[in-house]
Amino acid sequence: MTKFSQGNNKAAKLSNVDILELRDRVLNQGWTHGQACRHYGLHINTVGRIVRGESHRNVPMPSEGAITEKQEALIAQQQESILERLRKDIEKAQAQPNPDRDLEELADWAGAGKFGVNKE
Repeated sequence: MTKFSQGNNKAAKLSNVDILELRDRVLNQGWTHGQACRHYGLHINTVGRIVRGESHRNVPMPSEGAITEKQEALIAQQQESILERLRKDIEKAQAQPNPDRDLEELADWAGAGKFGVNKE
């Protein structure tokens, strides 16, 4: 049992989709571990562990040449999760008052009145 067998990847730099891409590029597209570590900003030992499946065991290994249905479902789930977080962040940002924005809008309205412009 390795120290990576517990699935401790909370502080991971890469998402599950990135892990799937990295494995596909190294195993199926001929990338070297060095190319992958430079591209993803990881240590070469970390790339080796990911490719061998020692870390990120929850992400399935890519099949040769094609993405499987399970991998497509994982990618779709990841994308939906990202979109949902973005929606929540946007709603939260819109709900919070922004004094700077309010002052700018007030200044625009005040300035428009000076020049006889009627903003409606």
